[in-house]
Amino acid sequence: MAEQKFISVRGAREHNLKGID
Repeated sequence: MAEQKFISVRGAREHNLKGID
């Protein structure tokens, strides 16, 4: 369960980086 949350957070962070770029 914790792993799934970590993956979700990682995906959101990647999305933010893409938006900044």
